[in-house]
Parts: sequence; structure tokens; C-alpha cells
Amino acid sequence: MAEGLLRHLAGERFEVFSAGIKPTTVNPLAIKAMDEIGIDIAGQRSKSVSEFIDQEFNYVITVCDNVRQTCTIFPGKYQKISWDLEDPVLACGSYEDKIAIFRKIREIIKENILNLFGKIKEDKKMKLLKEQINEFKTNFVKQVDEKTLKVMKEFNEKVAVKESAQGLKAGDNAPLFSLKNHLGETVELQSLLKKGKVVISFYRGEWCPYCNLEIKALQDHLSDFQALGANLVAITPESPDHSLSIVEKHQLKFPILTDVGNTIAKDYKLVFELSEELNTIYERFGIYVEKRNADHRRTLPVPATFIIGRNGIIDYAFVDADYSNRAEPDEIIANLKNSK
Repeated sequence: MAEGLLRHLAGERFEVFSAGIKPTTVNPLAIKAMDEIGIDIAGQRSKSVSEFIDQEFNYVITVCDNVRQTCTIFPGKYQKISWDLEDPVLACGSYEDKIAIFRKIREIIKENILNLFGKIKEDKKMKLLKEQINEFKTNFVKQVDEKTLKVMKEFNEKVAVKESAQGLKAGDNAPLFSLKNHLGETVELQSLLKKGKVVISFYRGEWCPYCNLEIKALQDHLSDFQALGANLVAITPESPDHSLSIVEKHQLKFPILTDVGNTIAKDYKLVFELSEELNTIYERFGIYVEKRNADHRRTLPVPATFIIGRNGIIDYAFVDADYSNRAEPDEIIANLKNSK
């Protein structure tokens, strides 16, 4: 279970292995307990520590007291962490008694992993997304003339009152979708909801600096979303080539979906069209929205973030016509904790 949880919560940060003193088979109750939270470990294999005797590690975590001493066999310098948990395999009683122990240990392991991540994040002193955006805006306004800034501000104000760009609200039914990711694979909202909650981020494109800051921040918090039982997807009108660029740039571990013609964005009431005046400004900046969008039009989504509960209802909605305002990852996390 520990291997499955760590892969799920931090597979983008760590290469994860697990082993025991006396390997047998993966316990069916462990498979059941993990399946309940949307993690499939049926394909995992019980391994012996002897398989890794010559391998160096950064961290070695023992989950049971009786294997603590065995960790001294690994070469090199590493941080040893001992959790000394009850071995659920030794549980007695009825099926319900036993599965209850596996669930208990699963949750303790998850909490321990999250506590470890908390220390890692604290060390990095990660800036809030709002702080990063404000730093960029401060520099941007210094480089752009007042007339251009005025045009951009007035256009945002017009978008803010457009009926087609108001966005769905918390409590609304989430429109289902089936879209291609950056690799051409189909991703369906209905299938994702069977696994857990879903965080959806609508963004304008890889050309947008605010979108890049937001997407990077979402990636930085991906393990936090997953720990709360949520999958993350981002939706853009850009062609898959540009989606692939942003995936590679930020080493994303979640799918970027192409919404040709902003069809899904329309369902979520997020669509607007760039004015001729603003489009000319963008082209002056070297941004050709019509060439980058999959349908070769200059329609865009209002940047928005939604949390969809497993029941298909929107539990949280952040929609702002001012594209420099984005949902703070910590706010998404707080709302995920209250989401059904």
C-alpha cells in the first residue's frame, strides 16, 4: 500500500520501490483497500530487499518495526525514516475486522506521506500564485504604453458582462466531455468521476504568461490534489502541438485537453471573442491566436477553475474576466477538503 500511495501522491517527484524480508503475494485486502480510494495496486509485485541490495536511495522508509534493522544493507548515504506501523496482514477476526485494519493503516500511511511533503514544500518556500502574477504584472505595465493598457482593461470590463462568459456556478451540473489530450488519447469526464473528484482548469493558451504561471503552480500542487482524491485536467482551445509544448516546458504529469472550437468552454459559459483592436495588440506582441487555436478562430475561454464532485455537481467555481486573476492552489485544496 505504501508503494501505491507514494507513487500516486509523488510519482512525479520520486522513483518509488518497495520490498520486504519475506515477500509473498500482494494481499487481496490491500488491493481492496487501495481500490476504494481509486488506486490500483493489483499489478504490483511483492519483492525481496535482496533485489535492491546494491542500489542507492535518497530515502529509506520502514513501515514495520521488525524490518527496521534490515535497512542497513543499502549502500551510500540516505535518510532513514521509521513509521513502525501495525502489520495489517496479522489482523484477526472477520473480513470486516480485517479490512478495517487495512483501511486504518492506509490512512496512516497517507497522512505520513503528506506530512513528509509538507516539510519538502516548507523548505522550498513556494511563492503563492498571486505573488508570482503580481511580480509579472508589475514588470509588464512598465513596458507597455498607457493606451494599450487602457484597451486591455476596457475589453476585460466588456467580457465581464457578457452572458456567454459568466461561467457556471457551484451547484450546477457539470457538462460531460470527451476530449483528446496532447498525445491524442481520449479523456472523458465521466470516466474520471468514477475514480474520484475532478479539478478542471480552463486556460487561454501556451502563449499566455499568466496561464503558464497557473499551470506550473497546478503541477507543483498536483500531489496535494491527488491526496484528496482528485484528478486534474486542463482544457485549452490550442492545437495539440502547443499543448505538448506546455507539457514539456513544465514537465506536466496531468493531461492537457484540446477543446476544438471552445465547444466545452461554451457549455461551461466561458467563451468570448477577441475584438479586432485587442487582436491587433496581441499580434503586435507576436501572439497570433487564430493560428494557435485548433479551429483557427480568435475565440478564447475566460480562465476558470472548477471542482467537480463524484456526483457530477460543481462544488467550487472560480471565474474571472480579468485573465490575470487565477484560482490559488491553496484555495482549491481547501475546497477539495469540503467537496463530496
